[in-house]
Amino acid sequence: LTRCEYIGLAAGLTKKKLVSAIEEALKVAHDLLSVLPESLPDSVLEELSWPKLADALVLSHKPKEFTEFPMNSPARQRLAFEELCMQQAQLALTRWRLKYLLNDHSSQLSEPDLMYRTWQSSPLVSAAVSALPFELRPSQQECLEELWADAIGRNNGRMLRLLQGDVGSGKTCLGYLLGLGCIESRQGGGRVVAILAPTQLLASQHAQTIGRFADALNNAEPSSTIKNVRIELLTGGVTASKREDLLSKLEEISTDEAVFLVGTHALLTPDVVNRLKNLPGVSTSKGKGLALAVIDEEQRLGVKQREKLAMCAAHSLYMSATPIPRTIALKGSSGLMDFTILDGIGSDVETVIVPSKALDKVVLALKSKIDKGSKAFWVLPKIGQNDTVEEDSIQQNNVLGRHRAL
Repeated sequence: LTRCEYIGLAAGLTKKKLVSAIEEALKVAHDLLSVLPESLPDSVLEELSWPKLADALVLSHKPKEFTEFPMNSPARQRLAFEELCMQQAQLALTRWRLKYLLNDHSSQLSEPDLMYRTWQSSPLVSAAVSALPFELRPSQQECLEELWADAIGRNNGRMLRLLQGDVGSGKTCLGYLLGLGCIESRQGGGRVVAILAPTQLLASQHAQTIGRFADALNNAEPSSTIKNVRIELLTGGVTASKREDLLSKLEEISTDEAVFLVGTHALLTPDVVNRLKNLPGVSTSKGKGLALAVIDEEQRLGVKQREKLAMCAAHSLYMSATPIPRTIALKGSSGLMDFTILDGIGSDVETVIVPSKALDKVVLALKSKIDKGSKAFWVLPKIGQNDTVEEDSIQQNNVLGRHRAL
C-alpha cells in the first residue's frame, strides 16, 4: 500500500479509493483466515520464523517500509509455501479422483489368471513381440515393463502415464503391445483399444504400422484366447453410415477378437464418445468401455479433447516427443501423471557435415542407397530460386533448383 503511486489507475479511480478497497479486502481476508485452523504447527512457524498465514497476508501488503519486504522475507515465504502446498494437495486429490473414484471402467475380473504379472508371461504379447519385424531394444523392454506394471501387473488403480520419446524411438509399438495386454487381461470392456492422433495423415500412418504388426501376429500360430487382431480407422472423411456400421461392429465383437480403433478428432464427437464409453464387456469382464486409450502427440490436442477419450477407458497412455509445459508440470510423483522416458531411436544415426563443393559425392552416396531400396529426404531453406544470382551452387540452394540438378 505504500507504493500505490506505481499502480496505473483507471479513470475515476483515485489512490485513496484504491487504498481503501485494499484495506477492506485485507480486513475481510484476515478475519476469515483467523477463523480457519493454521495449516502449520506453531513449532514449525517458530523454527522458520514465519508469521501465521493471516498475518503474512497483511504484512505482504502493508510492510512498514517498502525496503523491509525483500523477496525472501518471512511473510513472502509463508505465502509461497501455502500456495505450493495447496497446489500439491489439489493435484493429489485430483489424481486420486481420476485413478480410483471416477474409474468405472475397471476390469473386475472373474478370471484372475488373465492378469499376467509381466509381459513375458503373457502368451499374446510374447507372440506379438516374436512376430515383430525387429527386436525390441533394451530401453523399449524396460519401458514396456514399467507400463505393464502400472496397467496390468499390479492393482494400482487406473493408469495415467506419459510416454516421452524421440520421433522414431518406438512409442507406437509400445502402445500396441500394451493395448494387447490390456485386451488380454480384460481391462475395461476388454476388447477395444483406441488411438487418437491429431491429423488424418498420422492416424493413417498408425493404422498401417499397427496393421503390419497385427498381420504378422495373426499369421503366427495362435497361443492365446485372442485369435484375431484387426485395425479400424475412423476419421472425418468416414460417412455417417459407415461410422454407424463401424461402431455397431465394435459393440458386437466376439470374445476371441481384439480391435485397435485408430482415429482423429472424429473419435471425440459426442455420439462416438458415448458409444465407446459404454462398449459392453466380454463374458469374463464386468467392466465396460475401452481397454486402453492412447493419445498420441498429446501436445497438439486440447486438454478437454484428451480427457474425452481418456474417460472412456480403463487406462490412459499419453505419448509425445515434445510434451507441452502443462503436461511436464503435471508429471511425476507431485503431479497427475506418471512419467516414462523412452531413450534412443530404432537405428543408429550418424551426422556428417559436408562442404558444398563435395555435394556430388553426397548425390552418389544417396543414389547407392536408393538403388538398394532406401529413401532420402533433401531439405532446403527455400522453394524458389533467386533471379538476381547466377552462381549454380546458390541457384541450387532451393527446392526447384536442386530438383532440376538431380
